[in-house]
Amino acid sequence: MTADRLLEALHSDRPLRVWSLIVTIFGDVVMRQGRDLAPGPVWTGHLLDLLERLGVEPGLVRTSLSRLVSSGVLIRAKTGRNTFYKLAGDSAAAFALAAGTIYGHRSLQPEGRLHLIVIDRAPDRKAARESLEAQGVRFLSPGAGLKPAHHGIDAPTLPDGAIAALAAADGAAGAAARDLWRVQELQRAYQDFLARFSDFAPAVDPEIAILARVILVHRMRRILLRDPVLPAAVLPTDWAGDAARALFARLLTALEEPSERWLTQQGFRSGTTD
Repeated sequence: MTADRLLEALHSDRPLRVWSLIVTIFGDVVMRQGRDLAPGPVWTGHLLDLLERLGVEPGLVRTSLSRLVSSGVLIRAKTGRNTFYKLAGDSAAAFALAAGTIYGHRSLQPEGRLHLIVIDRAPDRKAARESLEAQGVRFLSPGAGLKPAHHGIDAPTLPDGAIAALAAADGAAGAAARDLWRVQELQRAYQDFLARFSDFAPAVDPEIAILARVILVHRMRRILLRDPVLPAAVLPTDWAGDAARALFARLLTALEEPSERWLTQQGFRSGTTD
């Protein structure tokens, strides 16, 4: 796959959310796929250079960086006439947690059932709902929510007054889960990833490798973070998620060495302007 085809895959989203692409770069490149929990600062020039290679204009990059600083995701600092960006502490923790899902450090195995939680008797239903949503519960009505059960993962922590049960992942509960997590949209997203990248031969050229790595992670990150890993009974019989995840893992492994070589050559993580 040529650089032009890679960029076409990136810019097929109209408009491209540049701030989200920068988040991908910090989570994947700067944090070393979530393994570096306290990464150093990155010089603006290095960010501008990489994003220009990805087809993004410098003005959009600067605007998006300012937006991420204003929202507390990034911290901006100046050394002399040079500007550097680094992840805020809370952002790094959140990115590391997301990395477990994106890179398979935290592999979820469906138990085949769904947590059913009712909050009608909770003294503060608004607070109860917010607490459960932060734990991955999706609400199908103002008072009832679902979350897939996974082996080795604790049930959601219940607010006062909440009632919980386990439901079979078929019938009405399974249909509700399919609607809540928009399974058909996830299926189409995985199928699109497979269609775009199944014939991709990982490049040995370092510059192509870093572009491919960022684009692959950016496209898959947004799918994986929406996918709660539902039981098989909820999914289509031709579910594309497993094949897409396997392709993603294989390509990332192949791209790691040449893309890291490019980053080293550029001094991307050096914290300097060299």
